Amino acid sequence: MPPKSSPSTPKLPPVRVARAAERVRHHVGRLYQRLAPPPITVIDIIFGALLSQAISASAQLGIADALAAGPLTKEELASRIGADPDSVARLMRLLISRGIFRRRRDGRFSLNALADTLRSDSPISVRGVALLYGSPQHRANWTRLADAVRTGEPNPPKVFGRDLFDYLRDDPEFAQIFKDAMTSTSSVLEAAVVAAYDFSDFGVIADIGAGHGRLLSSILAAAPDARGVLFDLPEAVEGAPLVLTAHGVIDRVTVTGGSFFESVPSADAYVMKNVIHDWPDDEAIAILGTIKARGPSGCETATAGDGRPGSRPRIPRPLRRYGDAGAGGRTGTRPQAVDRPTPAGRLPTAARGADSRAAVRHRSRAQLIFGHRLSRGS
Repeated sequence: MPPKSSPSTPKLPPVRVARAAERVRHHVGRLYQRLAPPPITVIDIIFGALLSQAISASAQLGIADALAAGPLTKEELASRIGADPDSVARLMRLLISRGIFRRRRDGRFSLNALADTLRSDSPISVRGVALLYGSPQHRANWTRLADAVRTGEPNPPKVFGRDLFDYLRDDPEFAQIFKDAMTSTSSVLEAAVVAAYDFSDFGVIADIGAGHGRLLSSILAAAPDARGVLFDLPEAVEGAPLVLTAHGVIDRVTVTGGSFFESVPSADAYVMKNVIHDWPDDEAIAILGTIKARGPSGCETATAGDGRPGSRPRIPRPLRRYGDAGAGGRTGTRPQAVDRPTPAGRLPTAARGADSRAAVRHRSRAQLIFGHRLSRGS
């Protein structure tokens, strides 16, 4: 029986339709690039960094929230957000040129579909992601990308003087931005995850590294008979009850703080999103080993990647390379079946395609799903 959708979960097109649409977008994008001289195309791509910062600035200023009640002139908008009217107009002109926000015939600014996602209360909000990617801490990591490529070493110890997650403990403001960004990505991915996998067979589902629990909330809404375990560092789960309550699943979730390097709660199924790619291979294998140790006897842990061999990635390539400039992890696109690391420290050959993932599921009641490929070749 297909998984049920929660009222707030948008309906998705069939997988074949979605893949066809993505292929069309890919080829149209390539055609757009080829219609301009190569230097112009490269400069346009480089200017993408400025656009990203402009989106982040609009999120910091709360422009989308200010326009939620209706269109505003530049003076009215500037007054609402406490900014200079002419500077606001220039920022809006840049964003509108790329399809974010809208300028009406009477000169007032208003929301459109893209800008609506930057509202803090949007059902699927990416405001948290915009704030993270425009933060000074994030920019500092990417500024040293060449160093990371040259040395093969992660940047946070050089930028922050310690591991990224240790730094988060000492910078509550940035930690909140980071957690909000993870919640944002969950809101974007949750519909696809619930549509792609039937969780109704499992009694207890543990989300490892769950943050505020947005993804777990959607999974439990689609599996009404299941109970959930939300597991993350103690400081990371502090805001979880608010999210779980808002989604009506708080009574079915046990919130637990701890480290997945030491132990994880027992469950029938394990879910990890945007966790494994944060860590180098040896630590990623240690995380998977901790989870496998808590599963039923003889269980096999499995990760399903962001795409299939030979297919285009399901998430933007910059996100897949984030680990190179960030915490030192590696993210790829191929699914992996993980039983035990080989002597060389690599993971076994990928289990490819939906059929193999279904086979893994039926061989074991304890699984790790929707993770990432872990190999030094990614």
